[in-house]
Amino acid sequence: MLIYSIPQFTGVHIEVETIVALSRHPNIRGLKESSGNIKFVRKVLSRVRPGFKVLVGSVLILLDALRAGAAGAVLGQADFAPDLCAGLYHAFGQRRIREAKEFQRRLLPLGEKISLPFGVAGVPSVSLLLPGQAAGKEDIHVATAIAVTPGIFRALGV
Repeated sequence: MLIYSIPQFTGVHIEVETIVALSRHPNIRGLKESSGNIKFVRKVLSRVRPGFKVLVGSVLILLDALRAGAAGAVLGQADFAPDLCAGLYHAFGQRRIREAKEFQRRLLPLGEKISLPFGVAGVPSVSLLLPGQAAGKEDIHVATAIAVTPGIFRALGV
């Protein structure tokens, strides 16, 4: 079981002490931390039990979180930019830090222009605007409700 922390949408902030206590439970294996707060992630990583996995949900802090000891990430951007997300993870794992930084640089606009202003709903909307994606009536309504800047398409290489 994972603890899922996404306070910007739930209004619930799970305290570090609570996560530390829960990390000791044998059925709780990790945390998906989606606040985007790297200081909070570092604090959690420094205090949870060994073997407790911390995953982040924000591309904005992905490289910093991996450097701090995060096990990985669960990213909405992986739906439409899997090569960038996996590329950063693999480059970091192989200690190709310069390459990992380049992937991070390319991912930043996808977080800044999609996740921050539109939240979870922005990810499927952008996916629908990419070439070759099928869209239903409801999806088109959501997709047309947001303005996708040319910078996002440049970052995706589309």
